[in-house]
Amino acid sequence: TTESALLGFLLVTLLAPGWPIMAKMMVAALFALAGTFLFLRVIRSVPPRDVLLVPLIGIMLSGIIGAVTSFFAYRFGLGWFAPSPRIGPPTVSPSPGWARISPPIWGSITTRP
Repeated sequence: TTESALLGFLLVTLLAPGWPIMAKMMVAALFALAGTFLFLRVIRSVPPRDVLLVPLIGIMLSGIIGAVTSFFAYRFGLGWFAPSPRIGPPTVSPSPGWARISPPIWGSITTRP
């Protein structure tokens, strides 16, 4: 859902850059709903006894939408629009003495152990 919303926000930013932020947010919300409906449509084709495939399909679909968003963001020079990885633990650098922790939402926090 968040990747679909980011794709919608990117597209409306590219196609209609002068629109107010509320209009862009509405387009992003519509893209989020469309992404959710796409996920539900794909899930209907999964047999009911294979419930472990549901989260895997969601992760794969999210990755595909995020890759498309990243492609168009970099293609049009909007690299800051590219979605950050949200799966897995935050990264920690192996440098001794300082640990650089990069949470996906807040940017970078540098702490001393």
